[in-house]
Amino acid sequence: MQACHPNRFKHIFAIFGVAFFLSCSEDLKPIEDRRSLEDILAASSSSSEVENSSSSVEASPSSSSISPSSSSVAVQSSSSSEETLPSSSSVALSSSSLVAPSSSSSELPSSSSIVPSSSSLGLCADVDISKTTHYGIEKMRFCDEHDGNVYVYVVIGTQTWMAENLNRNIGNSACYKGIPANCVKYGRLYDYLTAITACPYGWHLPSEEEYKSLTTVHEAKKLKARFDWGNDGNGTDDYGFSALPGGGYDNDATDYFGESTSGFWWTADENTDNGIGISISAAYDAFIMAYGNYGKSSMLSVRCVKD
Repeated sequence: MQACHPNRFKHIFAIFGVAFFLSCSEDLKPIEDRRSLEDILAASSSSSEVENSSSSVEASPSSSSISPSSSSVAVQSSSSSEETLPSSSSVALSSSSLVAPSSSSSELPSSSSIVPSSSSLGLCADVDISKTTHYGIEKMRFCDEHDGNVYVYVVIGTQTWMAENLNRNIGNSACYKGIPANCVKYGRLYDYLTAITACPYGWHLPSEEEYKSLTTVHEAKKLKARFDWGNDGNGTDDYGFSALPGGGYDNDATDYFGESTSGFWWTADENTDNGIGISISAAYDAFIMAYGNYGKSSMLSVRCVKD
């Protein structure tokens, strides 16, 4: 038998070694690596489809988020907009926020702050000032905003005069002998300092000259009312002035005097410590309008003339 050459054994052992190594390395591979190419490709395809499906859900809005409902302007539906997008009320201004403030807004004055309402016109808002008959003569009327009292008035020449005595309860004033009915008939009596500020708005206490412009001192009868004078002292009341014998109060004598027989009215003029007044009497000087000095603490009637 022919002996084997040593190199042949080397080749044989090398071949067996390689085969053995390949057989062992195949057994040592991880199980997951032994998957076939088809399994790997199938798994890869399935994974990509899952990822694509997931990303499409996140990226693509639902049909409800594409078409807004009639009550919403937001893009996404109410279930998803709570976490990702503000609601329609926080994104879009409502129609009420785009228009000018309403008339009740504090930024714009309301109509009541520009044009006074009837309730803001004062005490005279609903007072009847239609014409009326006063001492037998039809006269016009106006309302005093100070207290709501209504007075008749007449136009004599170029002047507009109150046709009755003032009856505003102000300052140092009083009814004759403290009897309210005398205030209704004759008006109130005032001291001088009260009289000069007592007339209604737009009217004033007449000066001596304004009284003189009414008539001459010898025609006082034309200013007196046709009745309510004692001692047959009624006048003709030609101008509707309707002077009445309301009397007065003498502060020095601390007594009232002259009711039914004499009338006394303050003028706006003064003389040192005295005020100047006029008087009309029912006595022998029944047709005389006299001017005299009266202590400023005395109390006389007031007639007002329009400014």
